[in-house]
Amino acid sequence: MKRLFAIAAFVSTTAGAQPRDYGIDFVTIGDPGNIAYNRMDPANYMAGRGLVGYEYRIGRTEITTGQWLEFVNTMQASGQVSNPFFALPFWWGAEADPTYDGPGRQFRLRSDLANAEMTRVQSIDWYSAAYYCNWLHNGKPDTFDAIQTGAYDASTWGDDTADPRLPGAQYWIPSVDEWQKAAYYDPNKYGDGDGEGGWWYYPDGSDTPLVPGLPGQGETTAGLFLDEELLHEVPIGSYPDVQSPWGLLDVSGSANEWTEDVFRANLPDFRVRLGTRAGDDDIDFFDAAWGYDFARPSNFLSGFRIASAVPSPASVTCFGLAGVVAIRRRR
Repeated sequence: MKRLFAIAAFVSTTAGAQPRDYGIDFVTIGDPGNIAYNRMDPANYMAGRGLVGYEYRIGRTEITTGQWLEFVNTMQASGQVSNPFFALPFWWGAEADPTYDGPGRQFRLRSDLANAEMTRVQSIDWYSAAYYCNWLHNGKPDTFDAIQTGAYDASTWGDDTADPRLPGAQYWIPSVDEWQKAAYYDPNKYGDGDGEGGWWYYPDGSDTPLVPGLPGQGETTAGLFLDEELLHEVPIGSYPDVQSPWGLLDVSGSANEWTEDVFRANLPDFRVRLGTRAGDDDIDFFDAAWGYDFARPSNFLSGFRIASAVPSPASVTCFGLAGVVAIRRRR
């Protein structure tokens, strides 16, 4: 089957436009020009992928309820959102605020849910995620018109295009290669320091399948067949010892994650989703369920983690230290 992926890779910073953290816990993915995936790949999904020729940052976790809540409330109160369900997830740790009387709508954290702010956000459509990237790129504006461009050009949406990342984007939805490298590639697999890099099968830096189970009992909610609401209430970051070699959490479990890439086999095009969601039964190989959705996608399984440009050393003197991720011992 023919597979072509539309990829746009623009990573740049300038002295006058440096990406901020905005409360997102970013990790820096280095080792530019790493080897592409070269291990067993029976489904032919990962072969030759994961090579990234530049440094970039990616969120240690998926976007949380607390982070998404700020975006939703800003847009809903702007008076410019015609769709009252704009950017509203099906599952998250927030609810409508009955005390708010306009304009628009407002939401608040659920008081009945412990650690609601860290609940995963699931069922974000791809374009809402792209709007979020524009929102961060433009400094969190309070007008809908101001998030029409930045990382992505909303005027192209609806065309038969891959909606490529714009040059100079400060925040974006990760590409397949960026996502895979952050989840499975280890720059020191064959030795610390100047050791040779390589790939693991699972997103904890090992070739041993993760053990399904609730926090304290297992290593992932993927493969755990419990009530969906109970799985949803497991906060992001509940498996702190299960990390990718770069320090990413919840690559397994939580939600399927959007990427920028488009999968083309037969029309229509499909947007690629990666990662295994809570309750997913496909954790036997790579712990990555490659999912596809229409290129104009909306899916109740999907969340995302944000990627970002690396601030220049001139603007963030101590960034090199802050971006160091300790490589933990293998199992």
